[in-house]
Amino acid sequence: SVAEIICEAQQFYIPIGTDPEYDYHIYSGIDDREPLTELPGVLNNIFFRPNVIHSSSLVRRYFALELMLCWIVLLMLMIQSASRRYHISPTTWLLTWLSVAVLLLYGYVVTDADTMSRYRSIPVFLLLVAWVLPGERKLEG
Repeated sequence: SVAEIICEAQQFYIPIGTDPEYDYHIYSGIDDREPLTELPGVLNNIFFRPNVIHSSSLVRRYFALELMLCWIVLLMLMIQSASRRYHISPTTWLLTWLSVAVLLLYGYVVTDADTMSRYRSIPVFLLLVAWVLPGERKLEG
């Protein structure tokens, strides 16, 4: 089941250590509803962790500000594409869905904010590439 897969994957990250500034749930793998009940916490960790308010170090505050800036830029690119009625290519949709799936996976299994910040950069970069390049191509044509 999905809960068992998440539980197995999370076992890799638990020995790294826990993080008091990061909310996470250790999955038992028994209850199949566990991934759904923990989805709000997972989304919070994806979008807002590390948090500026709860971070004690300067590096984490920088990560938090960078994260907010990335989500704002990405949202602006998506709104701009929708308002100009660009044809969104299948590649853009594929990269978007792949990035969302990877972000959800990381949100479920990662147990500290620093690792989440590093891992989250890969799908966020894919999202930025997917939404910047089609807009540039349409402006030239």
